[in-house]
Amino acid sequence: LIDGEMIGGLSLKGIIPENAKNVEVLNGEITERDFPIPSSIASLTISEDVVIKEIPANAMMNHPNLNSLAIYSPNAYLLGEQAFLGCKSLETVVIKGATVLNGYVFKSCPQLKSALFSDIQEIKGNSHFEDCFELTSVSFPSLTSVPSDSSRIFINCNKLNSIHLPSTPPKTFNSKVFTDVKQQLTLLLPNENDYLTYDDDESIENDVKNDGFWCGLLLSVNTINIKINQQREIYKGIKLSDCI
Repeated sequence: LIDGEMIGGLSLKGIIPENAKNVEVLNGEITERDFPIPSSIASLTISEDVVIKEIPANAMMNHPNLNSLAIYSPNAYLLGEQAFLGCKSLETVVIKGATVLNGYVFKSCPQLKSALFSDIQEIKGNSHFEDCFELTSVSFPSLTSVPSDSSRIFINCNKLNSIHLPSTPPKTFNSKVFTDVKQQLTLLLPNENDYLTYDDDESIENDVKNDGFWCGLLLSVNTINIKINQQREIYKGIKLSDCI
C-alpha cells in the first residue's frame, strides 16, 4: 500500500516510486534485496502478515525523511548493524519480531523520541542509541542478554527518562551504561515485586544487594524491612505480609 494505492511486485525497491511518502507492506516476504528504499519515504509500516528474513546492515542508513517506523512481523529476525544509523528525521520506532539488536543500529538519530522492541532478547555491540539527543523512552520487555563491556549504548541520550525491562534482570549491563542519565532515569518493571529482584541482583560490577539501587538507578518502590524476634536476619518486602 503506497500512499493509499495497492501495488504488488517482487521487491520493495522495485515497486516503490521515488516520490512515495507512506508505505505499508501488507503481506509477502522481506529480505536484504528489498533495501535501500527511496529517500522520499516518511512512514514505513510492515504488517503482521509479512515474513521478515532480515533487516540487513546499513539497510536505511542516512535515510533523510523517514519519520515513523513500525514493524509488526511476528517471526524472529535480527536488526543489522547500522541499519537505521543517521536517520535524521526518525521520531518513533515500534519493532516486533526482531530478537537481536546489533551495534550502531539507531546511532545519530537526533529526533528519535521513543523506541519499543517487544521481542529483542539480545543486545550485541555498542552505541545503539548514541547521539539520540531527544530520546526519552525505550522498552525492552523481553531482554535477557547484554554485553558487559557495552558502556556506550545510551551515550548523549541526555533526555532519556524511562526504560522498561522484564521481571528478570538482563545479564549483564555495564555498570557505567546509565551514568549520564541516572539522575532522571526511571526503571519501569512489570510487577512491584520485580524491584526486589533487581535490588537483589549482584551481577553488575559494584552493585550491592539490598541497597535500593540497580546499575546506578534508584529503584522507585517503597520497601519494608523488618527483623523478627530480635534476630539478626532482615526480611524485606513490598507489604508487611511479604516479610512475615
